[in-house]
Amino acid sequence: MEIVVYGDSFSNPDNCKARCSDMWYRHVAQENFDATVTNRARAGNNTQHMFLEATHDCVTNTTPLKMLIGLGPLARLPKYTDKWYDEELIRGTDITDYLGHMQSHRPTDADNFDIKDTRLMEMYHPTLLWANLYKNVISLDAMARKHGHDILIVHMHHTEYEHHRDHPLVRPLEEMATHCNYVEQLHSCNAVCRQAGILPWDKDQYGSDGHHSAEGQIHFGRHIRALLEERL
Repeated sequence: MEIVVYGDSFSNPDNCKARCSDMWYRHVAQENFDATVTNRARAGNNTQHMFLEATHDCVTNTTPLKMLIGLGPLARLPKYTDKWYDEELIRGTDITDYLGHMQSHRPTDADNFDIKDTRLMEMYHPTLLWANLYKNVISLDAMARKHGHDILIVHMHHTEYEHHRDHPLVRPLEEMATHCNYVEQLHSCNAVCRQAGILPWDKDQYGSDGHHSAEGQIHFGRHIRALLEERL
């Protein structure tokens, strides 16, 4: 079964200074260790684009896929830069032709951005970000089951629980997401490696929030695999 990975720099071997065989998804899916890996993870990618790409692959592939999503920070909003209408640069039917036009907007992209003093803050409200995440998890899980694909959704970099769990918009979606093949952010790669005392390779630049190389990737992959086995 082909493995398709969706994520940001934290799931990209080049950014993590690791070999593909060392990456977390290889150690989660050990039974498919010899499978072909298509890695769509790229630096700065956002959650919305990850789910869009995964949904596209889900409905266009007749052969079963193992779809592994490594979520990054939720406060990245999607942008599409391929112009409008007849000026849009249509190259063909392969989604990879369009990935360069799928970019992210982050609060830090604006000069002197202060999320407390701008009308844009409502776009980054934790209730909205987390409700949309859980909606996407539920939708993709249902679609994958319908089309015969396996999915797994994990958090690569997240450090705290940002939303009110009892909020009426979030709570029912979160409860349903727990029945999907989704691992909550308390078991993110960042949190798991920090607890194990494993430091990122670029700790001098980012501290404990940096990118984990082989040691951290392998540790995280085995941690997630153990969690999944406990659920059986």
